[in-house]
Amino acid sequence: TPVPVLLGNTTSDIDFALNRGGGIRGTVRAAADQALLRYFDVTVYDDQGRVVGSAETDVLGVYFIGDLATGDYRLEASESYSDYLSAMSGGVDCEGGCNIEFAAPVSVTAGQITEPVDFNLKKLPKISGTVLSAKDGGLVEDGRVSIVRADGSLAAQHSTGTGGSYSLTVQPGVYWVVASGMAFNRSLHTGALCTLSCERRAEDGLAVAAESVTEINFQLHPYAHVSGRVVDAVAGNGIAQVTVFGDGTGSASSSSVRSDDSGYYTLWLPVGSFGFRAQSPGTPYSGEVYPERSCSNCYIRNEERIEIGTEDVNGINFTLDKMGRIAGRVIDQGVGSGLLQASVAVYDNTGSYCCGGSTASSGDYTIQVPKGVYFLAASAPSYISEIYDNLAVHSSRQVTDGTAVTVITNQTSYGFNFALAQLTFADVSYSYWARPWIDAVFQAGITAGCSSDPPGFCPEEVVKREQLAVFLLKAIEGATYQPPAAVGQFADVPASSPFAPWVEEVSRRGLTAGCAPNQFCPSAPVTREQAAVFLLKAIEAPGFVPPPATGQFDDVPTASPFAPWVEELARRGITAGCSSSPPGFCPAIELTRAQMAVFLAKAFGLTVGGF
Repeated sequence: TPVPVLLGNTTSDIDFALNRGGGIRGTVRAAADQALLRYFDVTVYDDQGRVVGSAETDVLGVYFIGDLATGDYRLEASESYSDYLSAMSGGVDCEGGCNIEFAAPVSVTAGQITEPVDFNLKKLPKISGTVLSAKDGGLVEDGRVSIVRADGSLAAQHSTGTGGSYSLTVQPGVYWVVASGMAFNRSLHTGALCTLSCERRAEDGLAVAAESVTEINFQLHPYAHVSGRVVDAVAGNGIAQVTVFGDGTGSASSSSVRSDDSGYYTLWLPVGSFGFRAQSPGTPYSGEVYPERSCSNCYIRNEERIEIGTEDVNGINFTLDKMGRIAGRVIDQGVGSGLLQASVAVYDNTGSYCCGGSTASSGDYTIQVPKGVYFLAASAPSYISEIYDNLAVHSSRQVTDGTAVTVITNQTSYGFNFALAQLTFADVSYSYWARPWIDAVFQAGITAGCSSDPPGFCPEEVVKREQLAVFLLKAIEGATYQPPAAVGQFADVPASSPFAPWVEEVSRRGLTAGCAPNQFCPSAPVTREQAAVFLLKAIEAPGFVPPPATGQFDDVPTASPFAPWVEELARRGITAGCSSSPPGFCPAIELTRAQMAVFLAKAFGLTVGGF
C-alpha cells in the first residue's frame, strides 16, 4: 500500500505486525562414536534448491537456523577440510557429492522450532601404508602415492617424505593406487609394475567405503642399472665423452649418459623396451646402434630393442669405427660447370636417410659417413634430381634402384659424380604427372610458359579463351607463326590487345564464333567440353562434324551438344576422361594449363619424352 508523505509533515502510525519465523535445531555427531563435531556447517535449502539459511555448530556440536517461513526444507551438513563424509537430512550420505534433491524434507512451521534434526557423519575412507624398496627393504624417501579415478583424473596424492609412509582420505568409490619414487619403477596397488602410466583394468579397481581403513604397503623395484663400455674398433682403448642413449618406446622413458675417461658408462632405466645407441658428433667416430650397427643419424629398429626388467644388465658394449667419406662432383649437364650449393643426400641400404652435404663453388662435395653400403641422390633448385648413377628422381622410383656405394672405415671413396639437367620450368617437377607433355608443347614452341625469372608454366592455372587461341594457332602453324593484324572484330577484344590477332584468326578459320553476338569473352575460362570442340575443329577440315554420341560418359548425356565432340576426342585417345568408375569426363570443369598441354601434345602428335 502506498504511504503518502507531505513536505514538512511526519506520516505516523505506519506499523507492522511480523509473524515469528520457524527454526530448525539439532546436532552433528560422528557416526562411529557419537562424538560431537564442532564448527561444522549446516545449510538449509528451499524447495527450489536455493540456500535460505546456514549455521555453524558450536562447541557442543549444536546448530540452530531461524527466520524460516512455513514450508519444507532440505539440509546438508559438511566441513570442507575435515575427514568426514558430508550428509543430508534423512541420513543420506553424500557419496560422490551432495545432490540436495535426494535429501529428506524437513517441515517447518512459523513460530515453532523443528527439532531434533541430527546428523551422524561417517569418516571418509582412508588409504595408508608405507613405500619400501623391494631390493633392500629400506624406506623410499620422497616417494609419491597417487589415487586415480577410473577416468584417469587424480583423486588424491601424498609424498612419503623421509619416513616412507603415507595416509590419504578419499570419497567412497573405486580407485587405482599408484606408488612411485625417484629412480624406482611405478607400482600399482596390485603389485603390477608400470612404466610412465599404469593400466586401469576394471578388475584391479580398489573399492573403498565410508568408515573403512585400507592399508597398502608398496615394495618398489629400483631402476635397472644398464652398463657397458665404448671402445675404439682398431685400438681397443676406451673412448671418453661418448653419449650413450637408452631410447624407450611407448610410455617407457628415455635416458642418456656420457662415457667416462675409460669408456665405461651406466644408465638407470625403468621397466620397458629399450634400444641403445652411442654417438659422438664432431669426432672422427661413427655412431653405433647396439648390437654392432654403424650409423650417422642413428635410429632404433624394432628388432634392436631389448626388454629391460628389474634386474641389472651388463655388457651393452659399443665398438666404434672411424668414419669413411664419399666424395664427388655435381655439374650442370648442359654447360659442364660445377653447381654451388647442390645437395647430396646419403641413404642406407634400406633406403632410410643417413646424412648429407652440399657442394662448394666448384661443385665438389665430401660427406663423412660410417662404413657400410649406401645410395646417393643429388638435387639443386630448377634441376632434375638424380639418383646415382644417372637415374632421374621420380615418385615411382626408389633411391635403392640406384647403384650402391661401399664405404670403408677411415677411407675416402671418390668419383661419385652427378650431371644434373635443368628443369624446363621451375614449377613443374620432374615427377609431375603432366611434365612430359608440358615439355613437349614447350619444345614445339606452342608456349614459353607463364613467367621467365624463374621460368614457370603455372600448370594448375585455368586456361582462358584468348590464351587458347594462341595455343591452337601455334600448334597448327608452328612456333614462328604470326596471324594478320586485328581489325576489331569483337567488341570485348580491342584491336590493341596482344591477343586480338589470334582471337580474330581462330574465328576467321571457324574454330569458334565467339561466346555471343560480337563477343568473344577473352578472359572466360575454357571448360573441358569446350576444349573438345576447339581441338577437333583445329585438327580437322572445315565443316567437320563428329559422329552422334552413344553415351560413353555418365556425366555427358547424349542430348548435350558437346557429347559428340567429347566422345570423338576420347575415341581418338586424346583423353580418357576424368574417371573410369563410373566413366566420367567432368565436362564443366575448367581446363588447367597442364591438362591443355596433354590435349595439345596428343591431338597434334608432338614428340613426348618419358620419366
